[in-house]
Amino acid sequence: MTNLLTRIEQGHPVEAQEIFDYSVSKVIKQGVQALDELGVCAYRGVNGTKCVFGHLIPDALYKPSMEGNNAGALLIGAPIDRVNNVRALLSSLKGHVDLLRDLQAAHDNISATDFVPNFRHRAETVAEMHGLTFKF
Repeated sequence: MTNLLTRIEQGHPVEAQEIFDYSVSKVIKQGVQALDELGVCAYRGVNGTKCVFGHLIPDALYKPSMEGNNAGALLIGAPIDRVNNVRALLSSLKGHVDLLRDLQAAHDNISATDFVPNFRHRAETVAEMHGLTFKF
């Protein structure tokens, strides 16, 4: 099987469970929220951190202009000229906007204190909401 990020970069379809497993495992392993220099959640944070959706954006597709746009805006509302390479993300992830928004909220809308246990709990709720298996 081809790497998930390679398939996203090439615009190939991906499944909800693999999106969930990949992004949640990456954030748990990272152990902290992805925050910018001002303490705001970011796709690419300080010290090489990434948010849940940020882990799904291949480096070749990432542009700083993506920051400040939520997952839904990037996938269905961002002007193509403002966010380069968004078409590959659109074709691979557009069918999973609700899952991505919920995962992004699970990452962004919690305190950095005890981040991993709180994130696990919220990710488990997201899994239940979307009929996915929680393995963490």
